[in-house]
Amino acid sequence: MRMHLDVMFCGLFCCFLAQAGEALVTIDATTVIGPVNRLVLGGNLQAEPAGEDISANRGGGIWDPERRAPVQEVMAAVRRAGITSLRYPGGCWAHYWDWRLAVGPVEKRPQRRFGLPEFLAVCAELGVEPIITLPDFLPSADEAQVFAELARYLRAPVGRTSTGGADAAALRERDGRREPWPVVRFEYGNETFHGGHHDFAELFAGHLERRTPAEYVQRFHAVRAAMRGVDHAVLVGAVLDNDLSDPWAPWMRTVITGVAKDADFLITHLYYPNVNDADAAGLPIPAVFRAAFTAPRQLERRLNDLHSLIHATAGRDVPLAITEFNANFSLREPALRFSLGAAVMSTDLTLMLLEQPHIDCAHYWQTLDSYWGTVATSGPALRLRPAHLTQALLQRHLGSERLACTVACAAIESDGGWGVLPARGTAGDAGPLDVPRPLNGDWAIGTLADATARVVGDTLRIELHDAGKELDWYQASRIVGVERADRWRITAEVRTQGLRSSGVQLQVGDVRGWEATKSVALSAPVTAAQWTTISVDYLPLHDTNAISIIPRRRAAREAGVIEVRNMQMQPWRERSLGATPELSALATRHDAKLTSVVLINRRLDAPLPVRISGLRAGEVTAEVVTGPTVDATNEHGEVVRLVPLSTTSTNGDITLILPPHSVAGVHIALP
Repeated sequence: MRMHLDVMFCGLFCCFLAQAGEALVTIDATTVIGPVNRLVLGGNLQAEPAGEDISANRGGGIWDPERRAPVQEVMAAVRRAGITSLRYPGGCWAHYWDWRLAVGPVEKRPQRRFGLPEFLAVCAELGVEPIITLPDFLPSADEAQVFAELARYLRAPVGRTSTGGADAAALRERDGRREPWPVVRFEYGNETFHGGHHDFAELFAGHLERRTPAEYVQRFHAVRAAMRGVDHAVLVGAVLDNDLSDPWAPWMRTVITGVAKDADFLITHLYYPNVNDADAAGLPIPAVFRAAFTAPRQLERRLNDLHSLIHATAGRDVPLAITEFNANFSLREPALRFSLGAAVMSTDLTLMLLEQPHIDCAHYWQTLDSYWGTVATSGPALRLRPAHLTQALLQRHLGSERLACTVACAAIESDGGWGVLPARGTAGDAGPLDVPRPLNGDWAIGTLADATARVVGDTLRIELHDAGKELDWYQASRIVGVERADRWRITAEVRTQGLRSSGVQLQVGDVRGWEATKSVALSAPVTAAQWTTISVDYLPLHDTNAISIIPRRRAAREAGVIEVRNMQMQPWRERSLGATPELSALATRHDAKLTSVVLINRRLDAPLPVRISGLRAGEVTAEVVTGPTVDATNEHGEVVRLVPLSTTSTNGDITLILPPHSVAGVHIALP
């Protein structure tokens, strides 16, 4: 078991090690913590949208639609990565996926030549377990029957007539498989909480079909009952929110309450840090990767909290499936999602998930090509990205049993950001950094037909006239320069007249504007006629140096009055995780003669000397995934590599030097 030990708790010897710059890993080969759950080493194959050649026809490059056979070079790469489970048909493209259009004669589905039979054939040849994502936005009247037929297609013996009148098993036989497919895991939906969309333009434009959490719960029970009515071995999972912040999102609580007593597993996705396109200009590479390297510890704590919430609600342990995880570097350039640092973070996250007994399975997003793939299959030769190299290393250095393992080392600190809490000093709760500051500056007031605004004494008064049309008012603002803080709390007193439904909100955002930064926070709306204190917390971007504070009335027809006074702001410190150990380690045993250790160096700027103690080492071999910089990629050449690593053995201890921001694997043969 990995143990994250802060140097202040390691005693005098550990402090000496920290001062000397050496990390000590102590393995207790007599204590087995538990088995290695290899279903954590899953991947994703995108097979939608229809007509997109690399996905819908070639499965990311693993399928040759002309030969109607797997591409063996790509299959070999997937085997090297140690993938144990593959998820299909792929993320948000599953919202409206109709499995009936992905089966049957290939000639009749020219836009889906890599369909369900082809995906299952690939899984069978690889010897991996399939998991299928069911569409969550089909018409409810048809949904249960459609999924029952899918269960029959996959699980029923040939010759058994379905209640729908069509022999789905016979269709499977015509697709080349007489025996039932070994598919037992199904997830009902993908990120259903954010709504259904046919393409990502609809998602970003907000053109979404919605489900309330209560509607989702009702439909989940109908779908699960229909599928398990065909085969009781079928396991159906329910989709939770991806938001693991505190407090829990309403979707999370409602779905857990509604399904936890019956769901076979529950699903969430882990994408931290969350770095979007708005951060591209001037992104501070060291700071963002320090936050990334802290994220697995934060997620470990929140997953444990989530497990406790589920157990308290359901009265039983319900397994968690992490069917997508990655560092959410969604920047197109630089391609940080393909960087060495992202691979280091996702490997550290994998080690954390391996230690959680309530984790059923996990799937890296994603395995081949497309926007996130660990292997690029287009072009004259396969391009192996850093995450593929770390997966291949992990595959070779994971045994069957986890051993007790402690780490004593120095620590790194991070200011957090991008969805990751600060990691500084000792762990601590959130709190104010200073007393509230009054904001007495001038209001900047723009003009808008059918509205007027003026300052009366210390009060901003906005009069909205009835124009017979919807009016969105945000034409008064205060611009305030800010220093570095984890978040800013803005408060004001407001009251309204006549705005019974629309009310007023306090909007706080980066002064550069929404289009440039996509960074804004809104308070709850207030409709009260008496003075009411309103508050909003704003989390600044890494380079925010000024904020805009705006009283806002969302688009509405109502005429009325908004008044604002006594505005204040206060800097706050977020809850801190405490400093992060420089080294992470996982020890496993293959057999009585072979033990392995996987090591992750979180230092960004310096090598880390490591000593491994506790074993009588015989022959030792080691390898490391390394590159010149933490943001290095293999997009324009083989810059990040998996190479041998030198070790020395003295009195049974093993010493080595880890390059910065690297992942290493050590094989230790016992004499």
